[in-house]
Amino acid sequence: MTDLVMMRDVEARYALRGKALRYTVLSPVGTWLGKGALRVLRVREESNAEQGEYVDLVLGYDTYE
Repeated sequence: MTDLVMMRDVEARYALRGKALRYTVLSPVGTWLGKGALRVLRVREESNAEQGEYVDLVLGYDTYE
């Protein structure tokens, strides 16, 4: 799944269709606007008793202003 890193989130969701996804969007501290595409920074398959199996996606924008 590491081939999804830096892929736009729309493309990653399409590639992972049918799987449960959990998103985390990184942003700098303060008042910033994300600019550009929202991209996948990290992908990890997770499994636990409470949530079952899911794919954890960490996302970030190209730039912030």
